[in-house]
Amino acid sequence: MNEKKTCKKCYCTKLLTEFNKGKKYKDGHRSYCKVCQRQYFKTYDQAKKKGSSFEKFLDKIAGITC
Repeated sequence: MNEKKTCKKCYCTKLLTEFNKGKKYKDGHRSYCKVCQRQYFKTYDQAKKKGSSFEKFLDKIAGITC
């Protein structure tokens, strides 16, 4: 049961245990790994607090890597 999946953000292949569950996804797990998802929401929250535009937020999350 060592199933793997590739993260759509960092393109790293990881075990399914490194992905949060998601009912709407075919394999039952989200498309971003836990690390990338955590970074995404952290950056989003910071941008929201500062009142930054959504475009600036997207520029910040573009640099997430493994």
